[in-house]
Amino acid sequence: RNANALAEAVTTGDPSEATKARLDAARRLLRERRRVFEAWLSKLEGELAGMSPARAQAIAAMNLRDLAGMQDTLQSLGEGVVLVHYLLTEDRVRAIVTTSDSQVGREAPIGIGDLHQLVFQFRQVVADPARDPRTAAQALYQVLIAPIEQDLADARATTLIVSLDGALRYAPLAALWDGRQWLVERYRVALSLADVHSSASEADAAARGLYLLAQRAGIVQ
Repeated sequence: RNANALAEAVTTGDPSEATKARLDAARRLLRERRRVFEAWLSKLEGELAGMSPARAQAIAAMNLRDLAGMQDTLQSLGEGVVLVHYLLTEDRVRAIVTTSDSQVGREAPIGIGDLHQLVFQFRQVVADPARDPRTAAQALYQVLIAPIEQDLADARATTLIVSLDGALRYAPLAALWDGRQWLVERYRVALSLADVHSSASEADAAARGLYLLAQRAGIVQ
């Protein structure tokens, strides 16, 4: 049971000492997770100075610190609903997992060019019914989902509301493969409204990156 459920038990009933102890332990854990996340987010913000002005501005515009304001909304949506916010930098993919009571930051080291290549390959095999997409789907799964897999399990996630960045907007996440199942077999996957209304300039930049990969592969002229 999470801290919210334990707190409700304390305020609506006559809690036992064991329940109070579990609530105190849960609150301490949440405070520690918050401290760790704040340190992770501060480190990311410190790295903005080393990025191109356009990219630093785009990440700053994501208002990552405001994601905590979504926690009440997530709680109102019921158990198992988790927000996963991805962002790309030159040498890694970062993911912020927000649940109704906590946030955590994870990352996977991968160059932006290599990531574009994975997305391009994934899209190519998914679009061709004669090809088995599982190898490409699992390679991208290892970058995007594996780093947050335990966090999703801890949250008992059933629905992922996903906010994508850059070329990831062209990756059908529901078709990722974990080695045994497709992602859609484990979770309901929904695109966040922020992605639906993302700026055309960012989408165009991602499309250009994928188009260049297609040219190099000889798919287009």
